[in-house]
Amino acid sequence: MRKLYLRAKNKWITVSDEVYKSYRLKCNSYRIIQKRNGRCVCPKRKFYLCDMDCWICPYYKEGNIVSLNDEKQDIHNIPDSENGIDEIITYKLILNLLLQRLDQIMPEARFIGNCRLEGKTDKEIASELHIPRTTMRSRLLKAKKIIEKEFPDIL
Repeated sequence: MRKLYLRAKNKWITVSDEVYKSYRLKCNSYRIIQKRNGRCVCPKRKFYLCDMDCWICPYYKEGNIVSLNDEKQDIHNIPDSENGIDEIITYKLILNLLLQRLDQIMPEARFIGNCRLEGKTDKEIASELHIPRTTMRSRLLKAKKIIEKEFPDIL
């Protein structure tokens, strides 16, 4: 069990490790983007305060916000923040968490995915797994629903 600080309620709450990791990962990803754009000046010792509600945060400042109404701004030359190394690392961490969870839910899911990439049919894949095709499809659907529920912002 871990503790999360709720700034809006000014109190600590106890949550599971899984909830803690998921929430902190989202907050950290968001804060990294805000820092890169000059909108977050939060010191490292205060990261626990981050709840992605920048407008009421004492560490928020006006960053490189571009107005579409400003004719002097060349909106075609705005740097693409999606290719920053911090963001790539964050997405890699999220992907690893997702794949770890998928391995827990349905260990054969990666094998099925690789077989599909090779162009095999569901019938051929199910045959290799020694299960009926409908069972395989049912398990995939169940795993997909769990992943979508646990990682709603990703899928």
